[in-house]
Amino acid sequence: KFAFEVIDPSQNTVRLVNGAANGEAIQAVNWTIPSTFVYQGTTYTIEEIGTTQVGPYVPIWQRWCFNGNDHGGFNISGKLTLPATIKSIGYCAFQWNNNISEIDLSQCSELETIVASAFYQGTASDRVDVDKLVIPANVKKIMSNAFDGVKFNTEIHFQGTEVLPSFESNSFTPSSIKAKVYVPKGMIEKYKSIVNFPFTTVYEED
Repeated sequence: KFAFEVIDPSQNTVRLVNGAANGEAIQAVNWTIPSTFVYQGTTYTIEEIGTTQVGPYVPIWQRWCFNGNDHGGFNISGKLTLPATIKSIGYCAFQWNNNISEIDLSQCSELETIVASAFYQGTASDRVDVDKLVIPANVKKIMSNAFDGVKFNTEIHFQGTEVLPSFESNSFTPSSIKAKVYVPKGMIEKYKSIVNFPFTTVYEED
């Protein structure tokens, strides 16, 4: 059901660009995206989900990879788990999927970039409620509107110590977040000094 582009033919790494290649949108509960898949006898590794390009010039079929609105029509509910192999979550990749209750990035040790509007919810009245989010240690950039409008209820954990993420404007919406935000021990002031860091109250991990 996936449309994909090959990133590196020598390594068989790919970018998922659309989740309804055969015209049938995803309907999934507690969905885990695999790290690899086999197509015509070749095993491919998923390295990117959605396009890393940003802007209105990006083709619609790439812009809404697993989009939950009328263009994509995907219905992902419950826990969404992304594979350890991914390096980026692309532009508008999962936006308007308002039945996701947990975004599990905990295995994504290679993840570096969360692109603009990746999980965007905006001001929709039925915005997604997420209990827990872990931002892995190697994430370098969280772009504008990446989690804009997502209601985080319990915990957000940033794991970076040597690599600290940069934040573009409106990467999160603090007014919709009830969750406690945690950073590694001894790192509170370093995180608070990051330009556009969206949280004023931060706690240390035990």
